[in-house]
Amino acid sequence: MAQQWEYCILATAPPGPIQCTITYFKANGLEKHVYNAESYEDGMNRLWPQLIAQLGQQGWELVTVYQEGWYFKRPFNEED
Repeated sequence: MAQQWEYCILATAPPGPIQCTITYFKANGLEKHVYNAESYEDGMNRLWPQLIAQLGQQGWELVTVYQEGWYFKRPFNEED
């Protein structure tokens, strides 16, 4: 059987990383998590890098960056 993948997107709400979202694409629909920073600087220097590191530790691999979104994938695991 071919490798199956799951996908998510990390994005910021305009005008900057004051609010970041991770949206997971699931078979039964979207699962969205919203994270808030206290300021633009907090978003850029703490929240955004923290979320990227978190995704990496969970096995997510960056596929592409398009407009405001960073798209990730990882091998599908039915237990997640």
